[in-house]
Amino acid sequence: MITVTINGKKLEAQEGEMILTVARSAGIEIPALCAEDRLAPYNSCGTCVVDVEGMGIVKSCSTPVREGMVVTTDSPEVEDTRRTAIELLLSNHWGDCVAPCQQACPAHTDCQGYVGLTANKMFEESLQLLYEALPFPAVFGRICPAPCEDACRRQIADEPVQIRHIKRFVGDYGIDYLPSILPDTGKVIAVVGGGPAGLSAAYFLRRRGHTVHVFDAMPKMGGMLRYGIPDYRLPQDVLDREIDVLRRMNIVFYNGKRLGKDIDYDELKSQYDAVFLGLGAWGSRSM
Repeated sequence: MITVTINGKKLEAQEGEMILTVARSAGIEIPALCAEDRLAPYNSCGTCVVDVEGMGIVKSCSTPVREGMVVTTDSPEVEDTRRTAIELLLSNHWGDCVAPCQQACPAHTDCQGYVGLTANKMFEESLQLLYEALPFPAVFGRICPAPCEDACRRQIADEPVQIRHIKRFVGDYGIDYLPSILPDTGKVIAVVGGGPAGLSAAYFLRRRGHTVHVFDAMPKMGGMLRYGIPDYRLPQDVLDREIDVLRRMNIVFYNGKRLGKDIDYDELKSQYDAVFLGLGAWGSRSM
């Protein structure tokens, strides 16, 4: 055991213990936003600083005690340093208002929200949250490259949360789920192209109460989801099931209708309140 002095109070401590731990064990509170006993220090919030005689201002979460060390936790200099640290954190607060996983997601899905709901076995609520941002959670849970996991801060401790697999599980769970739809607006929208862009537009337009008709040149809806991704990566029955959700939302599909041949753009403009073109850019790329 060694003896240290904190705020004039002599304390016994184990050599190698951090100042923060020794102080808290003695009932001396030092503010800290990031200290976690189960994790090695990665970075510091800067709020746990103290004044050590002969050393100056140090971070108490990562500074071990030594025999005869004299520590002050509440001097004016310490308070000013903590205040500056908080001001610096708040000056960049926009980076922390949204979780890194949600920032990295192209669809800005509430990753931490549906992961937490799923962990609490609130599967329908989790699915409802997913459907606020995505029309095809089970599809995206299979084919998404998961940039959310690259940004997941859990990997600092061990490994990223398997966000994509959780999305897939929730999507597979919601086979009978039907998203809510606002009251009818009386507007009728034409969507040309039954691929990811066209079907997504149709989904969100319908949820806002518009009547939607989707036209596509191929025999089935799905575009490159159906005709560009192999079955082992995206089974057809999974895609069919999620497209059927749109059908049950009373979105009307017209297949075998090619723009410029079977349907005319000017006619669509005259017959519908709005026209969305999501034709895609089909073509092969040489290896």
